[in-house]
Amino acid sequence: MSDLPTQADFDAMYTGTPPWDIGRPQSSLRAVAEAGGVRGRVLDAGCGTGEHALMAAAMGLDATGVDGSPRAIGLARRKAAERGIDVRFLLADALDLGSLGEVFDTVIDSGLFHVFGDDDRARYVDSLRAATAPGGRLYVLCFSDRFPPGLGPRRISQHEILASFSDRWTVEAIEGVGLESTLSPDPIPAWLATIERPGEQAGERPGEQAGERRGNEEGLADGLAGFDGPVGIGRPGKGERVHCPARALTGGPTSGDGRGPRRSPKKP
Repeated sequence: MSDLPTQADFDAMYTGTPPWDIGRPQSSLRAVAEAGGVRGRVLDAGCGTGEHALMAAAMGLDATGVDGSPRAIGLARRKAAERGIDVRFLLADALDLGSLGEVFDTVIDSGLFHVFGDDDRARYVDSLRAATAPGGRLYVLCFSDRFPPGLGPRRISQHEILASFSDRWTVEAIEGVGLESTLSPDPIPAWLATIERPGEQAGERPGEQAGERRGNEEGLADGLAGFDGPVGIGRPGKGERVHCPARALTGGPTSGDGRGPRRSPKKP
């Protein structure tokens, strides 16, 4: 997109029903929750009218939804009251999630990552890290570059996801899924990325991980050459799953068993 939407643009869309507001959780994220992937304290970043925070709270989890649209937050709070669900909705800037002063075990991004330009995307990734507990997981659902160019959010490639989360994150998998909207009965081709914020290692100096970034980026291009992602454009196959090459993230070899990088023994 050449002209990125502003906060006011998004707020104005909630005077009606935005195309992403389908009145239920996205099927791919509901499947993650049903498989036990949503746990602990949950943050729904860019929650809109709150369906994913409401889903987590209905599971008995401590859930918070944040959005920059006052109208969206008002609608989310109304839904919570009507359904009798205990969930917190806050007006907040997704580019400054650290200002919440809290960290979460699970962070959900349904359709927010793909709205940012390059500079704000980097800020957003840093913001997500500030709100994700060490060992916590982030789920990013975004438009795929398999969807033809045109109106709507920026199309995102697997390379962009890997590159955006190459520093102090572990991209565990990228899955081809569908993103449901009110515009069509057929889902839009999308990626669902499962990303972990690794726990801090005892004795690690703060500069060590940052200092490894250059090596990670040098390995990224080589790793993507072996990244067995789906090809073609169209409705993704059910359960289509892509595992990330460890070299793309660490600059090191994979374990050889398809499960990712070899892990070096922890230093004593």
